[in-house]
Amino acid sequence: MNTPYSEIYELFQNRIIRDTTFFIQNATQGEIQEVAETRMLQLLKQAISEILLISDKKNFEVNFIDRDDVNQTFSFELIDIEKQLIADYMFEVYASEDYITRWKALKQRYFTDDEIKIVLNSPANSLREFTNSIELLKVENRKKVKSYLRRSRDTWKYKSQEFNPEVGE
Repeated sequence: MNTPYSEIYELFQNRIIRDTTFFIQNATQGEIQEVAETRMLQLLKQAISEILLISDKKNFEVNFIDRDDVNQTFSFELIDIEKQLIADYMFEVYASEDYITRWKALKQRYFTDDEIKIVLNSPANSLREFTNSIELLKVENRKKVKSYLRRSRDTWKYKSQEFNPEVGE
């Protein structure tokens, strides 16, 4: 059975439920859904790229690229942890780019860094704390993927470690 993207989108939306900036205002429900799904597809693609670029000697048991973007479905059934990993990475990408987008937009209007801090109503440490929070989110997501890679997706037991002296760390 194939897994529809909507199952992952729902998990992502649960993470951003209080963020009113993700959904457009003053539009029909159909327009809101269309824009949100287009945006979530972009985030899903970026999230999968981020997951697949994590360095680890173990290979994925599934191919997250094996999907049908037209019908908005994976060509296989994802387990719950895989759905959650993708949703977590969608949130990471979303949170990271939102920060960068707002910062760049203010800089393009010729604000200095100090003026931006005032405009964003942030004390000096708030932006650093936000950046640290994003970095912590990235670290935690990488840990989740590495933990996932060390287990069998069918049994959720740890995979046996095979020693190969030809493969270096």
